Amino acid sequence: MDQLLLRQLKDVQVQAQKLLSQHDENQDLKHFSDYCSELKRYILKNYESKDVRKLADEVPDIFHVVVKPYPAPLIFLIILGIISVGISVAIYRRASQFERQRQIENNIHKAKGKFASIEFLLKAEA
Repeated sequence: MDQLLLRQLKDVQVQAQKLLSQHDENQDLKHFSDYCSELKRYILKNYESKDVRKLADEVPDIFHVVVKPYPAPLIFLIILGIISVGISVAIYRRASQFERQRQIENNIHKAKGKFASIEFLLKAEA
């Protein structure tokens, strides 16, 4: 059993919880994303258990977000655009930014859960 890996799995879960509860700065988010990616690569490279590898492979890239336009707000924005282009652009950007942040938080939740499951499986195998 790799005690260092278990400690890192616990640490990444604590960091995820901290990010979710405190909405830390982008620098902390970038550090967390890099840490998750590195931990995922390490697990995929060094562990042969199918279950562990499957969970590690499912850890999402924290910054992988897809902002989809919403039809109803777009119609609203077009109407607003006729009245004021500046206001409609600002509203759309704010909505896109909010959706991006929501998806990043969702990815953090998923990563936290996957790493917790990997930790559980590794402890069970010992």
